[in-house]
Amino acid sequence: MDTRLNLRFHVGDEGPIVTAEAVVAYEIVGLGLGIRFWWIALDDRKRIAEYVARYEEPEQAPVPAA
Repeated sequence: MDTRLNLRFHVGDEGPIVTAEAVVAYEIVGLGLGIRFWWIALDDRKRIAEYVARYEEPEQAPVPAA
């Protein structure tokens, strides 16, 4: 694998386009591939983290057995 990628994408806000470098980590034929980010600017990392946090479901404590 290790194919290098130059990525440009939006994170769902009105900010500038995120530019990142990544490599292909794995491929599943007919399904897609996984990437490993190699470089993302610190400001863009913060924007991505804020975006993900808005859509994450909060962890729930396990329910004790009766």
